[in-house]
Amino acid sequence: MWAGTLLGAYSNSDSIPGDSGINIMVPLEEVDKFRKIMLVQAQREQTTNTLMSKDQRHQSDSPYQWIIRAGEDSEIIIARVVDKENGYYANVFTHQLSPKALRGVIFDKFTGKCFDLRMMYPPKPCVFGGRIYNCPQDAEGILKIFYNNELAPPAGKKKDLVKRLGNSGQNPLVQKVFGPNPEDCKTGGWLNATNQNPESA
Repeated sequence: MWAGTLLGAYSNSDSIPGDSGINIMVPLEEVDKFRKIMLVQAQREQTTNTLMSKDQRHQSDSPYQWIIRAGEDSEIIIARVVDKENGYYANVFTHQLSPKALRGVIFDKFTGKCFDLRMMYPPKPCVFGGRIYNCPQDAEGILKIFYNNELAPPAGKKKDLVKRLGNSGQNPLVQKVFGPNPEDCKTGGWLNATNQNPESA
């Protein structure tokens, strides 16, 4: 998970209010594998669709639309999957290892920021929307770099997040960012158990 999705997982184990997208990160070396899987899926759907009548094709259409990007910025957001019914989407980002001069650093082309490789790996299980996923090892450190040490969502979403979470059961991270009595951050939705089977994301 990445960006606002990672912040949501870290702060309250769910999405940030008003955020209609999910951001996931895949290592650059996995991109070709991802694209090949998507190509096979697209070819399978095309073959199936050509054997069906228009009515059958409409009934069997997937509720999701995959958009594989090419050209400008396609190396940053390589794909997007859209829920055609409600407009929610997932962005698929890649991260790149920096040149040898910066060995052990990951560069995010979208933000232009660098992250120590040890902050990312090994992945750590986290909870998002009631399910377990792989997230960066040091989420708090990543988020501080990503959000310029504020650990806050974009200004327009801040009010919604405070309203949604209220004062009951707030994660200490949210209290630190929004509350009158900042506390040390705790791990919130992050799991310490190593015997969980996180989903690949």
